[in-house]
Amino acid sequence: MKGKPDFPEKVSLCARLYRGLIRETLFPLLIMILTPNLILLLAHIIVVKNSNLTRVLFVDSIEATLTDAWKAVKWDDLECWSIVSGLILWGIISLHFPGRKYHGPPTPNGFRPEYWNSGFKYYVISMLIACPLIWKYSILHLYYKIPNLIAILIVFGFGFCVVLYIKGLVFPDPGICDITKNIVFDYYWGVELYPHLGPFVSLKILINSRFGLFLWQLIALTAWKANYELYIASYNRGHINWPLTTTTLLVSIYLAKFYYSEDSYLHSMDASHDRFGYYLAWGCIAFVPGFYSLNSLYLVKHSPMDHFGLVSALIVLTLGSLFAYLTYCVDRQKLLTRQTNGKCDIWGKPVKVIRATYTDNYGITKRTVILMSGFWAVARHMNYTFELLFAAVMCCPALISSPIPYFRFAFVSVLIIHRTSRDQHKCWLKYGTQWDEYCKLVPYKMVPGLF
Repeated sequence: MKGKPDFPEKVSLCARLYRGLIRETLFPLLIMILTPNLILLLAHIIVVKNSNLTRVLFVDSIEATLTDAWKAVKWDDLECWSIVSGLILWGIISLHFPGRKYHGPPTPNGFRPEYWNSGFKYYVISMLIACPLIWKYSILHLYYKIPNLIAILIVFGFGFCVVLYIKGLVFPDPGICDITKNIVFDYYWGVELYPHLGPFVSLKILINSRFGLFLWQLIALTAWKANYELYIASYNRGHINWPLTTTTLLVSIYLAKFYYSEDSYLHSMDASHDRFGYYLAWGCIAFVPGFYSLNSLYLVKHSPMDHFGLVSALIVLTLGSLFAYLTYCVDRQKLLTRQTNGKCDIWGKPVKVIRATYTDNYGITKRTVILMSGFWAVARHMNYTFELLFAAVMCCPALISSPIPYFRFAFVSVLIIHRTSRDQHKCWLKYGTQWDEYCKLVPYKMVPGLF
């Protein structure tokens, strides 16, 4: 019994060691090493190795393939750098488009970021410019440059995050700015919540919305046109590649929905809770366009056209459109309730809410509402459920020809399940027993009766 009084101290020491060394240093370092190599490796396998995973795994080896991928990069490729710089410049211009002014959720220290609702306008104008240009000019060579573009995005993203880190240290913007003095963690997680470039350019919106996501759209369009040039136009086959066309349309539907409801995104965990560092900034610069476009890149040369025709395309497009619409509906229900302070109708009935209170960083008690109507009475994260179902539908055009098109679904599954746990912890810390009350009334996170 002599050592018993020291036990809590030892546990606390172990907890601090885990938090400081593993969770805040080694884990971020591991992620920052693995993710850049992963997206370049996969792009190289698809474009250069013709998606031959078996050869890479059992003949060439992953190490040799990855080495070849980095050696093949042409860092002075002006065309790739022009795409990156052009999208950044166009994104900055779009943030000055006229639109309805609105605010993001307040931070614990009382700051509320201002935005202009111009996302959908940006998307429509960008598509009206991009689609005719991609159709008119030959861009098959750009398909073969995708690994090179991704390598440049990787380096650009790392450099951008260095600038973000220095900016947060030297001249942070209003809102939350946390510095832990752990350089690795601060670089990975970020130090600012709402970094800006001047008064009108939100760096989060610029990189997340106007750069990374639309670059995903451009790669999807490039893949479709590359397939057209490679097979249909070259060999005068005259038929539609339904698997790739369906995938391209699903990407467009998903992103059109996102830009149309961009104000809902600004209330999400990414926009209103997570700091802006490698995790978000580099992720949107390089990982989103590099990893999310795997389906499109794979289907350029490996579409199962004999087994996926018009009927299959219509079924998949209908399901994808339905899940995208339902995701939009779930987000709008929550946003509408917040905007009206619980004085609105959902599904034809007055909303039910919990009038919750929380204490901000200055000890001031504030009030908000926790929605318990509509989809938010079915499960606590039905938006995540429909998001996951949409990700599953995105895999369907590839059938079971390869595991590559299913990588995004696997990633989104892990991301969403982890995010439900993060959201649960964040809400419990904020609302305490009032959140416990909501969880008793709505016991399931995503799937009623299951999870």
